[in-house]
Amino acid sequence: IRRGAAPAARRIGPPAKPGLPAYVEPNVQLHAIHSARLRDVMARMNALVSDGTYTPLMLDSLRTEYMHELIDAAGDVVYTAETLDQQEFSKKMSAEDRVAFAGLADQLYYDAVNVEREARSTNFMELESAYKKLEGTCKACHALFRDW
Repeated sequence: IRRGAAPAARRIGPPAKPGLPAYVEPNVQLHAIHSARLRDVMARMNALVSDGTYTPLMLDSLRTEYMHELIDAAGDVVYTAETLDQQEFSKKMSAEDRVAFAGLADQLYYDAVNVEREARSTNFMELESAYKKLEGTCKACHALFRDW
């Protein structure tokens, strides 16, 4: 998957809810919701490592459940990252800031795709590394553009 791919190759967003259109224009609020969901699932996944209260069978079941949630959450971040640099607030930025913001939005997209791919592979060590890279991209962007 690459940013700007043909629409058939792209995720078009969260599943439609009854009474809502299938496609809702991504916005900053969706970005925040999707990012928070991804952080929550990763925190729950990490907590499994140190929690000794589950049987091996229960752990396998929870890991599988969390991996599916993680794939979905990372896909949602990919979805919002695709058009994050096209949001209304970015049009008020200087040309230089828009270039920097677009670059970080691209990096967010690629990092989220990588998290999604690693979650699908169920390789937790690589997933953790991919997530930390994504988290670093988020922090860098928020440090520069949080007030926009």
